[in-house]
Amino acid sequence: MAKIVCVRTIRIAERPNLIWVELETDDGLIGLGESFRGAQATEAVVHEQIAPWLIGRDARHIEAVSRHLTTPYLGFHGAGAEIRAASAIDIALWDLAGKRHGIPVHEALGGAVRNEIRAYNTCAAMPTTPAGSPGARSAARKTQLGPMTIRSRSRGMPELWRKAC
Repeated sequence: MAKIVCVRTIRIAERPNLIWVELETDDGLIGLGESFRGAQATEAVVHEQIAPWLIGRDARHIEAVSRHLTTPYLGFHGAGAEIRAASAIDIALWDLAGKRHGIPVHEALGGAVRNEIRAYNTCAAMPTTPAGSPGARSAARKTQLGPMTIRSRSRGMPELWRKAC
């Protein structure tokens, strides 16, 4: 069994709206999920509601975990902290599935359907910048680049790191 033994959240000051969730299994694998907006509320849901239920469960039962975390859902348009937390957990479980089988997540989900995709940078985790500022001009340039690759990484150790193990 690939039992979940630890749930960690990671937040960094440079990206206050982003939250990463790590799920660690007893076979030593770590899956990474993410969400954005309302990181504090999402983190509270992860640690206070989800982690106590999730620890000890089989990480291979992705659909069962997802259904438990989202059914019944009485929220409005899936924008609440509970859905954002469930989404981050779901992404981390699929990351674990890909790692367990030595394949990319898109293969675990059924395979690629196209050779390339256009991507855009939402700047979801960027602080609000006034129009005409260097940050706003940089964001505007990024939207004019056409197809692009986006890489996300943190600098140094995270400022806020919580875990349930």
